Formats: sequence, C-alpha cells, structure tokens
Amino acid sequence: MRHLTVFFLFCLSSIPLFSAESVTVGIMKETIKGNGKVNVCSTPFVPSATQVLTAGSVSGNTVTVTASSASPTGISPLGSYYAEILTSDGVKEISAISAVSSTTITLASATNVQAGDTLFIRPYLTLDGLLGSGNTFNFRASSTGNPAVADTVMILDSAGQTFSSYFYSTLTGFVGWYNATSFEPAGSTRIEPGSGIIFRMVGPDVTLYFSGEVQTSPVETRINHGINLVGVMNPLAGNYAGRMLTLTGSGLYSGSDSDGIKPSADGNTAIADWVYLFSPANQTLATHFYSTLTDYVGWYDATSFQTSGTSVLEAGTAFYLFRRGQAFYWTQPVNYLNN
Repeated sequence: MRHLTVFFLFCLSSIPLFSAESVTVGIMKETIKGNGKVNVCSTPFVPSATQVLTAGSVSGNTVTVTASSASPTGISPLGSYYAEILTSDGVKEISAISAVSSTTITLASATNVQAGDTLFIRPYLTLDGLLGSGNTFNFRASSTGNPAVADTVMILDSAGQTFSSYFYSTLTGFVGWYNATSFEPAGSTRIEPGSGIIFRMVGPDVTLYFSGEVQTSPVETRINHGINLVGVMNPLAGNYAGRMLTLTGSGLYSGSDSDGIKPSADGNTAIADWVYLFSPANQTLATHFYSTLTDYVGWYDATSFQTSGTSVLEAGTAFYLFRRGQAFYWTQPVNYLNN
C-alpha cells in the first residue's frame, strides 16, 4: 500500500487567490513499493512558470505578446519549454513551442488562444528534474551498466505507441540516467504534461517527493488513438467528500465521441473505450467502460459488470486509457478546489 501525504503552501498577496498571478504550491510524499512491484504514478504538480505572457494579437499559431510582457527570447533552449494557455473559457490548453522572437511566440499545435489570454511558459519536467541527476531518492542503480539489476522507469509515448525504459547507472564514466535499450544518456528525457510514469522495482521501497505548482484551472490533456497513460492532477490524498476525482466526476464521458470516450450502447465492452485502474496492493488492472444501455447507464467494471462510477482516480497515480477512435482532448476538472 502506498502512503501519500500532501502539504500546501499558499503564496499570499493582495491578488485574488485564483487570478492568473497567484500561485498555489504543494509537496507530496509517496512510497514507491519495491522488491518486484510495479508502481503506476504521476506528479499532480507542474514546474513553476519562468514567464507569464499576455497575448496582444494572434495570427494562426503565432502570438504577439503585449509590450508589458517579458521578451519571449528568454525561452531557451527552445525544446525545454512548453506553453500553457489560459483561455477565455477558464480552461488551460497545452502546446509545445516551435519558435520565438523578441515579440512573438509560435505554438507547435493549434489552440484557441485569443488576444488577452495568458500564456504560462513552463520548463518540461525531465528525469533529472523529477528524480535528480544524482539519483536523489536512491533508486537501485547498476554499477555495471546492466539495467536488469536496477530499478527502471518507463515512459509512454502515446503518439508513437511505444514505451521506453530508463535506469540509473553508477558505472565509472557513465553516471546518470540512461536509456535501457540504446544506453544513451537520458537525464533530459521529457515527461510530457499530463502523463504518467511507471516504476518497475528491483530494490527496496523508495520514498519519493513530488513538488511544484498546483493547477487551479481545468487543463486539457490529449488522448491519442491507442494506449494512453494519463496522470491525475488532483493533489488531495485521503477521502475528501466531493473533492476526489471519480470516474463519474471525471468528465471522461461527455456524451460525444468527438471530445470524450466512446461508450457501449448494448453492453458489449469490445466496442467501448476502456479505462484501466491499477491496484498497487494486488498488482492488477481493473477495466472499466461507460454504458449507455437502457437501465444500465453509467460506468461499469468490464469483468464483474458492477457499477464503478465511484471508483477514485487517486492522487499521485495514473491510469491507462485505451482509445479506439480518433484523438480527443480531455478537460481534467479541478473539483479538489471545491469548498
């Protein structure tokens, strides 16, 4: 059983708590269970913004920032940062950054950014940033370069539908995080916003600390065709009535296959999108689907066919989502801010 503890610190000012300028930060302690166990995790926090820009005008994917904003040329190196756009509807959209100039920033993907929107420029989280270039939390390392004797970290590229594994090496001349297949240095490997990570443990339990800013606005996460490993950004550990993220409250089912999961209209699970929830205690995955069959509307366990809408997507975890159709963007709610 993993043990989670959350502490919150509030940066107080005369600015209202949930304005674009205020920041809520937190730290989470998580026990990664060792000795052959698998752990499916995510950090509910994001790295602090290095710049907060205001869109003055927009042409295609290129945003010209207002004169009062800092120069985007500070976004360097380019591939180390992404943009988080707080749009007029109060939802944050995420895009990689393809180019910058002294007054403009070009987004790599189409968004709904408009003049007046706020852009938070954040560094990508990396293996070094999360776990430390010196193996801060003492994961089992390999002194010979053999990844089989070390704890491994797995990251899914949902666009390419491939997993990559990484381990920490203490071999002389090769100290740091390395790709377990190519044996290339991997400390700068990115952990995409909204994604999860998997720890496959050879050594003993490891106490890990996640920290950063708490999201105070709903955030869009891209769900690709095929397998996705989706992080849970709710930072509350424990049982807080009305503030925990459940399957029913997740908004994963929206009623439309274009911006939500595909349901089953006849109870046949094989035609629906699947959500897999991992049990760290049992080391098993439970499959869930949404049914629109008359008299059986809602979330169901695909094995027992018992209702499962109250299943909690817990803090510090991630879940698998198997998407049968085209990609869509899931807006993850911030019900943990409910009073």
